[in-house]
Amino acid sequence: MAIDSIDYSSIEESSRDALGDLEPIEGNENVRKAKPQADTSGMKNESIESTDAFGVASFDKFAALDIRVSKILEADDVAGAKKPLYKLRVDLGEELGVRTIVAGIAAYYSKDELVNRKIIVVANLAPRSIAGIMSQGMLLAAEDGDAVSLLQPDRDMKVGSKIG
Repeated sequence: MAIDSIDYSSIEESSRDALGDLEPIEGNENVRKAKPQADTSGMKNESIESTDAFGVASFDKFAALDIRVSKILEADDVAGAKKPLYKLRVDLGEELGVRTIVAGIAAYYSKDELVNRKIIVVANLAPRSIAGIMSQGMLLAAEDGDAVSLLQPDRDMKVGSKIG
């Protein structure tokens, strides 16, 4: 329910500023109404970029991520890498198919623990070469000090299911 007018005479002087920009109704100085707002219906809704220290992303940027349930089909060691890496083959479902992801989780999971596990993957990151292997996505994991935990669905979800 919108308020069309306010009886200004019943409001203390010190509180009137909090009401914003009101104009008197013709013929009664004590009753005020909001001034007409500019028509913004044709304006583009632009997100405000964050400037805080945490790098807060706009909703539009978050919504642009294609986050999916995937299944690890294979896990192989990456030889010669600076830190323990796995080359993973993951199934992202019928729409996206099978992809390669390079992940720094070899120090936390054995290959046997990973194969056939369903995990959560960001599927639309630009491909990037890691240790000479083209990685086509990123798995999601939580870190707490020396502990790492893969994000995974808490129910049996179909491979390729969208998160969001």
